[in-house]
Amino acid sequence: MSILNRVDRDGNVTWEIVADAIGPNVPHGESLFDGGDYDQLQKVNELLAAGKPARVVASDLPRPIRDRYETEGIKAEMMAPIFIRDQWVGTLGYSDFWREGTWLSVEVEALTRAADMVGAYWEREHAREGLEELAEAKDRFIATVSHELRTPLAAVVGFAGELAAGVESYSSEEIAEMVQLIASQSVEMAQLVDDLLTAERAASGNLTVKPVAIDLLHESQSVVESMRAGVDATVDGDPTVAWADTVRTRQILRNLLTNAARYGGSQVKISVSSLGDTAVIVVIDDGPGINVVDSERIFDPYYRAQTDEARPDSVGLGLAVARQLARIMGGDLVYRRRAGWTRFELTLPTTSEHAPALAFPA
Repeated sequence: MSILNRVDRDGNVTWEIVADAIGPNVPHGESLFDGGDYDQLQKVNELLAAGKPARVVASDLPRPIRDRYETEGIKAEMMAPIFIRDQWVGTLGYSDFWREGTWLSVEVEALTRAADMVGAYWEREHAREGLEELAEAKDRFIATVSHELRTPLAAVVGFAGELAAGVESYSSEEIAEMVQLIASQSVEMAQLVDDLLTAERAASGNLTVKPVAIDLLHESQSVVESMRAGVDATVDGDPTVAWADTVRTRQILRNLLTNAARYGGSQVKISVSSLGDTAVIVVIDDGPGINVVDSERIFDPYYRAQTDEARPDSVGLGLAVARQLARIMGGDLVYRRRAGWTRFELTLPTTSEHAPALAFPA
């Protein structure tokens, strides 16, 4: 049987049988195993996650998991982990209805090799699907960018035209409101163009960063205040100094907050702290999160996780640009799901001694 791992809302690994084959002489019993968790199979979970085969003997198991094995007639199982790169994504298992776990080394080796082959196949399929989706995403790219630019551009052109045609016909309050709308829509367009230029420069190796000592707590509060109309977030933590580019750090924070507004829940929080030589900013929200397949692909350019809450007009560059900038500055950006919260963890070096040597274009 082939088992695919999944991650629930609380970050716990569960499993689901996606394919199986039953021999002709297998005793007929009630089928109870189509999915579950590892709550009563912790040792199995630990071995598989570490890349090692695991053996299960039904008579040694605690109840009620033992009852499920006995009802189906399974006396023992041997399982080998399926890995894609360094990620444990599933398991290949063999159920024995006659023996209680006497496995020959050749059987264990054969199952392990088969698991490696399944992992290679899944990886190829994953890559093929990814290429197809990337091609489709690029086909939609120009239309999507045009759509995102058209809406704020229409507001800028429209209100500017109204003011130019007859500013004296409007009250000071109306003029102030139109000017504010022009300013906010102009900022939205500038931010999209900034992400597009950043992605292109990073891809070509011409992105310039100028690291200095910055207070991440102050910068986080400043970015939240500047985006007050778009997302409501709270900021806590201690003043934490990082060695990073101020403009690029603010760009990362803006993209993370924009992502939370598009995909997250109603509660958005920013926490600033330090851990040794590393400064940490965590942006969390109480949204539904994403599945394990999307957890890395959300950092691919032009890719958008398929959630019902996602806005259809998102280009899909924000997280890709944010991770690129973090790594260029000697840090990283990762996604995690913990206790019902979505977490984007940004790390940056605290001093120039722990930052990479940065080359600047002439």
